Amino acid sequence: MKSRFLVAAAALFFTLQAQAGAYVINSAGSIYCQQTANGGWKQLPGQAKSIACNKSGSLWVIGLDSSPYHWNGKGWDKVDGSAVRIAVDPSGNPWVINDSGDIYQRVDGAWQKRPGKAKDIAIGEVISQVFVIGYKAVDGGDAVYQWSGSDWQEVPGHGAVRVTVHPAGFPMVIDAAGASAYNESRTKRWIEIKSGPPGVEITSGLGTCCMVGKEFFSGTSDHVLYRWDAPSQKWVQMDGYGVSLAVF
Repeated sequence: MKSRFLVAAAALFFTLQAQAGAYVINSAGSIYCQQTANGGWKQLPGQAKSIACNKSGSLWVIGLDSSPYHWNGKGWDKVDGSAVRIAVDPSGNPWVINDSGDIYQRVDGAWQKRPGKAKDIAIGEVISQVFVIGYKAVDGGDAVYQWSGSDWQEVPGHGAVRVTVHPAGFPMVIDAAGASAYNESRTKRWIEIKSGPPGVEITSGLGTCCMVGKEFFSGTSDHVLYRWDAPSQKWVQMDGYGVSLAVF
C-alpha cells in the first residue's frame, strides 16, 4: 500500500499528534498499518471485516469467519466467540456485539455478558466512556447509551447508527442519513455537523477523528475517507479508501 493511501487525520477541536497512527481494512479484507501520521503503510497478515484499537495500539479485528482476533505483534491469536461489532477498552480488552445484539466484555480471558442489546459500540480513553447504539428507535436511528458500570443510561435527543468517543470523552455519531453530530454535555444538546458528505463509519483516538464516507472511491468497492479539519470545522477528503478504520 502506498503512503498516499491515507493522510493524517485531524481531530474535532484537536490537532493530530505526530505519534498517532492508523489501521485500515479495504474491501478485499486486507489489513494495513500506518505507525505514524506521516509514515508509510505496511500490510499485516490475514484478513478481516472490522477493526478496533485503543490509544495504546492494542489491536483487535473481527475476522472473515466472524471470530475476534488479537494482534500479538507478529500474527493473530483467535479468541472464542463471534461478533459483528468490536471495541477495545483502555486495558486492551475487547467488548463485542454478536449477531443477536448481545453485548459481551472480555474479562480475565473469558466473556462476561452485559445487560441490554446494541447495534454498535465504542470506548473512550477511560472505562466509563463506553457508548452503544441500542434498539430504541428515535429520530435519526436508535438511541445512544452510556455504560454506568452496571447498566446503560440514555444520552437523549438524537438517534444514530454508528458511534465513536471523541478524545475529550463525549459521543460522536453518524445517523441514518449519514449526517454526523456530537454531544459535549451528554444531555439533549446535540450539535449537528451540517457541512460535508454523509458517512457510514466513524472513529477517533489520540486526538484524531475520521470517517468512512458513503460514496465509493473511483469505481471500487471501497469508500472515500475523510478527516475532520478543526480550523474550518469541516470534513475534508483524504487520499485513500477503505471500509473500516481505527486510529491510535
